[in-house]
Amino acid sequence: MTKEFLTEYLEHISYEIEGLVSSYMQMSEISDRSKTHPFELQGQKNDCLDLMALHFRNLYEFFCFAPKENYVRATDYIIDFKGNSDSYLINKANNQTSHFTKQRHELAKEHASKSWDPNSVMKWFVVNFDKFIDGLTENYKLELSKRLVLVVPFIEWHKKEHEKN
Repeated sequence: MTKEFLTEYLEHISYEIEGLVSSYMQMSEISDRSKTHPFELQGQKNDCLDLMALHFRNLYEFFCFAPKENYVRATDYIIDFKGNSDSYLINKANNQTSHFTKQRHELAKEHASKSWDPNSVMKWFVVNFDKFIDGLTENYKLELSKRLVLVVPFIEWHKKEHEKN
C-alpha cells in the first residue's frame, strides 16, 4: 500500500474511532438518565450497545488481527505493531452483534453477572490508540489528529479518569 493510500485511509479509521467514542458517550448519558426512566430508554441503550460493539469489532481487527490481503491493519502503518488483544471483549462484541447464536446464549449464562461493560471497551481502546499514535510517523499523526479533533480531548480525559482508579 502506498503512503498516499494509507493517508487517505485514515478517514476510515477516524470514522470507526468517532463511532466508538460517540456511542460510548451516548451510552453513558442514557445510562445516567435510565436510572429514573429505565423502560423508556432501553431501546436507545440497546442501539448504543450494538453500535459500540460494531465499531469495537472493526477497531479490534485493525489493531489486533494479522496482516491480510485486501485489509488495512495497524501493521500497515507500523510494521511491528502488536495490539493488546482481549479474547473476552472480542467474544462479547461478536456475540453482542450476532444475536441468533448458541454462543450468545451460553456466554450470557456463563457470565450472567458480567454484562457488556463499555468502560472496559474504552480502556482497551485507549491503550491501543495510544500505542498506535506513539508509533506513527509525524505525517500520519498530523493527518489523524486533524480528523479526530473532536474526540482526542475525550480520549485524554478518559485516560486520566481511569488512571485515577
